[in-house]
Amino acid sequence: VEMIGLPLLLSLFLQANGGRVGRMTGGTEAPEHKYPYLVSFRQSQDPNHTEEYFHFCSGSILNKYWILTSASCFANRNPKVTWAVVGTNDFFKGGDKYKIDNIVFHENYDKRYRDNIAVARVAGEIEFNDNVQPITLYTNEFTRYGAAGTIAGWSVKDNLLLSDKLHEIDLPIISNEECKKDRRGYITEKHVCTYFNSTAGLCFEDIGGPLIFEGAQLGIASYAIPCSLDWPDVYTRISGYLQWIIDHVGTVRTTST
Repeated sequence: VEMIGLPLLLSLFLQANGGRVGRMTGGTEAPEHKYPYLVSFRQSQDPNHTEEYFHFCSGSILNKYWILTSASCFANRNPKVTWAVVGTNDFFKGGDKYKIDNIVFHENYDKRYRDNIAVARVAGEIEFNDNVQPITLYTNEFTRYGAAGTIAGWSVKDNLLLSDKLHEIDLPIISNEECKKDRRGYITEKHVCTYFNSTAGLCFEDIGGPLIFEGAQLGIASYAIPCSLDWPDVYTRISGYLQWIIDHVGTVRTTST
């Protein structure tokens, strides 16, 4: 595979993707129900744990029982007081909510974000309809560097309040070699990275959400510190954990093309 530098890669990306480039602390509003697999994880601020208001992470529906996310989302949280909200682009209304019953962390997850993957079990079953569907997992290990990956989330507005509408953004996928140069951290073949510049990228609320490539989930948003400040964003690569996912949740949708 021929490697190209970030300046050329970004130039090619801009030529091909003029529509949704922008900071996730803004982005562009997503079409209604374009992401039927997207999950908003929320934690109750009510002492009686009867309401599900504050969004802290994202995830993706795997099947009627399980949601895929990052282990770091739940590392210091009690799953019994968290909810999964699905089937709506509007943060404050609509959709279905499910209590989280259990979290299964990857056995090797640590604070350096190694093996940053987990699955959340809902209490009961997720009801599928036109607005709520399981995601397809991308199992091919190869990615075309410079091609667009897409992320969606409830981005932060200028006043640091969560947007009430789901937003989306396209970001170019870069090689791990390029990612290592800038991150200088723990990047392996089980990661995938995106990078645009200081105007585009993940933020904290997007962690756990899917990186979409060719209609399927290529990665899980793992970390973005700091938010959109000229650093590559890092994702857990699905292909490196497919068997782990299947072992814990059973049947999932997959594609290699």
